[in-house]
Amino acid sequence: MRNGIFFLFICVAMFSFSSRIVYAKEEYRPQLLLYYTPTCPYSMKVVRFLNSIHKKIALVDVRNNPQAKRELIEYGGKSQIPCLFIDEKPLYEADKIIDWLSKHNDLLENT
Repeated sequence: MRNGIFFLFICVAMFSFSSRIVYAKEEYRPQLLLYYTPTCPYSMKVVRFLNSIHKKIALVDVRNNPQAKRELIEYGGKSQIPCLFIDEKPLYEADKIIDWLSKHNDLLENT
């Protein structure tokens, strides 16, 4: 009898734990911030991709914003755009950014 109760306890505990893991994954959304300029063809490639999949992320135009440009250099290490910060970690190059966005499409906010 003890073994049956112990087995039942283990099954309930495992179900509870696995449910929490699934729930946590569904709730997680990375913090995304794209530094770009509307005059940069590589930046616009990323923006056009987002529009084509009907998703949106926060955008920071560094063209006329010295503070944003300083932040980009301070946190990313260089002034290169486009730069996507994913949970405060920089990702450069339009194609790499688009690749990441397409792989994580389900985590992005709809337009």
